[in-house]
Amino acid sequence: MKEKVMSVVLSFLLASSFTPFTCSAESTETQESTPALSEFETASVYWIFYKAPDTSKIEETAEQQRQEYINELYRSGATVKEVEQKSTEYYKKVRLNYLKETFKEAAEQVLTDIGADPSKAWCSSYTATIVCELDDEQLAKARASALITDISAYTQPDLTPETPAFSNSEEFIDLLTKDENGNSVLPTDIKVDAALDCSNDYHNIDYLIIYGLNSVKEIKNVIDCLNKQTKYHWENPIEDYSGCEYLLFSENTLSKNVIRIAIFVDNSLPGFLEMSPSAYSDVVGFDVTPYIFYLGDANGDARIDATDSSKILSLYSKLSTTSDYEITDEEKKTLDVNLDGNVDASDASQLLSFYSYVSTGGSKNIKEFLSEDK
Repeated sequence: MKEKVMSVVLSFLLASSFTPFTCSAESTETQESTPALSEFETASVYWIFYKAPDTSKIEETAEQQRQEYINELYRSGATVKEVEQKSTEYYKKVRLNYLKETFKEAAEQVLTDIGADPSKAWCSSYTATIVCELDDEQLAKARASALITDISAYTQPDLTPETPAFSNSEEFIDLLTKDENGNSVLPTDIKVDAALDCSNDYHNIDYLIIYGLNSVKEIKNVIDCLNKQTKYHWENPIEDYSGCEYLLFSENTLSKNVIRIAIFVDNSLPGFLEMSPSAYSDVVGFDVTPYIFYLGDANGDARIDATDSSKILSLYSKLSTTSDYEITDEEKKTLDVNLDGNVDASDASQLLSFYSYVSTGGSKNIKEFLSEDK
């Protein structure tokens, strides 16, 4: 079972936008020098899982650099909105680069410790994983190494099963979310949908879409429900975030397509680097817009700023002065920021307070911010 789960992890890494790095000292920047996994002679190739490096200081260091960058932007005359957007993008890039460098150094240390040839190693940029050719002496060192937590023979995963693809979304959802008695294993407030036969550069994918979560922390609870109460198992080799994908592990092939779960959290942009809904739709191959909900997002751009507050005030003015003017239930759900059942000036005020908070480096989403403010 464990080797099959490993193949699931590999298929995710092969199909994701997270590229491996080479551990060669001669060329640490060019992806071309990284051996393709399909080129390995599997008889002497092994999975190596090593102790994950300490990344606890990365957030703090990236935030320090972000604050320095914010100061530079203000000195250059940038507007508050420009500072918010540019500093957030800068922070994410800095953090990602630190993660890549940390895992790169950790992988290099492992390969040096066991005397493996870096040119014959495939190293993940974001997980403590190496696929590497080893001779008998190197294998013995790997099994004795204090840096390595697990090692197993590598086999190429079969990504092209012959089983027909799903054609019915309801059947697909029921199969993956109901127990043997036909009851849903998910909490009643969780929303579910499906997107079948989505294409990317590697293969076609059937997505079970779970959305409406209040925080990233809820993702683990949802996956635990599915893993414990259905006959299927889901794995995610990358950290959780809105839009993250879990891969299916099953003893039986269910479809010729790859099967994944995509999970969306309210008030959060999708993707490891928090992409716009349109950009993330291009990545996954289906329109994610229906699954992205932002409380207070009056103009529908998946961002909270002064423009949204102004639109709420404008709408409130119409409601106050026009007797027959009504808003839709969907508008009310989005614009009733303080959840008191009305859309009025207090909602606009709360929104401006949140905008000020995130503009000065706040990291909570709007629901978390408002909950703490009460």
